[in-house]
Amino acid sequence: MLKDRPHAPTFTTPLDGDLSEVIALEEPLRRIWSNTRATVELGELMFPGLPRYAHGVVEVPDLDDHSVTEISEMPVIHGPDDWRSMTTRLRMVLEDPRQLLSGCVTDYTVSQLVAACNDPTRITVPGLDGVLYPRLP
Repeated sequence: MLKDRPHAPTFTTPLDGDLSEVIALEEPLRRIWSNTRATVELGELMFPGLPRYAHGVVEVPDLDDHSVTEISEMPVIHGPDDWRSMTTRLRMVLEDPRQLLSGCVTDYTVSQLVAACNDPTRITVPGLDGVLYPRLP
């Protein structure tokens, strides 16, 4: 039960029809499910119009194809200005319980570092580079 949720409590197979251990875990399992479901619903509210997560729909999607409306894996990022793909990745993190926010652009960042011979001064950080920030007094 819930094998893809390592943080969820488990129970042993009930013997002789004794469901007491299963019944005792109902509340914590419902709490985990409710928290997961809440973030899934948040994805549509925060990112309407972007492709939604749907299990097993498209492998390594390319969002340059605007007919793509559902994804099951992180979409390709074509560069530091590919906001459609990066923002869709944020939506996927909310809607797919397998994903972590920290992995949202890790593969893109690593590929950029490799291409720049591991020199972080030669890569563009989307949303940070090229933005003029006011100086604080």
